[in-house]
Amino acid sequence: DNTNSAQGEYVEFEKYADKHPELNFRTINMSYYTQNGLKEAFSEIDDHSIILYLDCLEDGDGNVYTLESATTMISECAPVAPIWRLTIADAGNGVFGGLSYSFNAAGKKAGEMAAMILTGTDPSSIQLVTEAVTEAYFDQHELDEFGIRITQLPSDAVILNEHETFVKFYRENTLMMNLVFLIILLMIAVIALLIVANRRREKLIHQDFLTKMPNRTFITEQIASVTASGEAFGLIMIDVDKFKTINDTLGHLVGDELLVGVAKRLKALHTKELVFARIGGDEFMGLIHNADNEKADSICKDIVRVMKDDFDSSSGPLHITVSVGCATYPSDTGQAQSVMGLADEALYDVKEHGRDGYRLYCNL
Repeated sequence: DNTNSAQGEYVEFEKYADKHPELNFRTINMSYYTQNGLKEAFSEIDDHSIILYLDCLEDGDGNVYTLESATTMISECAPVAPIWRLTIADAGNGVFGGLSYSFNAAGKKAGEMAAMILTGTDPSSIQLVTEAVTEAYFDQHELDEFGIRITQLPSDAVILNEHETFVKFYRENTLMMNLVFLIILLMIAVIALLIVANRRREKLIHQDFLTKMPNRTFITEQIASVTASGEAFGLIMIDVDKFKTINDTLGHLVGDELLVGVAKRLKALHTKELVFARIGGDEFMGLIHNADNEKADSICKDIVRVMKDDFDSSSGPLHITVSVGCATYPSDTGQAQSVMGLADEALYDVKEHGRDGYRLYCNL
């Protein structure tokens, strides 16, 4: 319009327009229009145009407009064109946004200068601020209207009426959120350490220290589980023949090497339905799931067979034999708790008849 402030802004705009001849500008001076004429002029603006809103205080009829009423009129009459504004004063009333003079930033600079003067700084020594104090601002409603994403805007842009998102919440509560993230990371680290420690503890509880195979605790729990389920199962008792003699003549180091070798061969026989454990000294035990006498006989043969080859030791090759006894539930007994005792009976029968072999309880 023709007010002094508006004409001052228009002079600055012409300087910009002269530097950009590639842009096509059309000027609407509201002082030359009636109110109805203004509305008609705005309604003719198409969706390939952008409105650069300088000032709109008074029309040709003498109607005076507030910031809000002027912006509302323009946005309602030209809904297809985004409105850019060089001041944030009427932001949020239909203005798309713009690179605006920042009253907040300017006021802060002025306040800092005043504080310096009040604390004794000579005003003439304070450097004059000549660069523009601006900030980019945009209205979320208008961004949505014209399909503009926040990621397409300057990273330091101020978004008015911004959607409540996690990113917005984080930006407004950065210190608190960083503390929360730090606490969560520490909790995750502590939980991970506890999980590792518990797994290691479980491993130590259920693993034999020397042979690194399952131990008595592990297989006892497995037996209790199959007993409770009523599943058919078998137990195999295994002793290394004359192991005490090996310990006494060749030493405990060789004895330990032999036990590790026996365990390795037994572990090689492990399947989903067969697991072995060291239950103490030279004694080993096997648990057969879904057992019957035919399956038990085949497994016992395999145990005796795999022990036939010599074992490597620090004293040279060693040849040993094993005694094996086995009983099954419910083939040999209707009492699941009695299976271990029957397997022991079968084992002792092998020992009494010269060792180096196996016996099923059903064949006693």
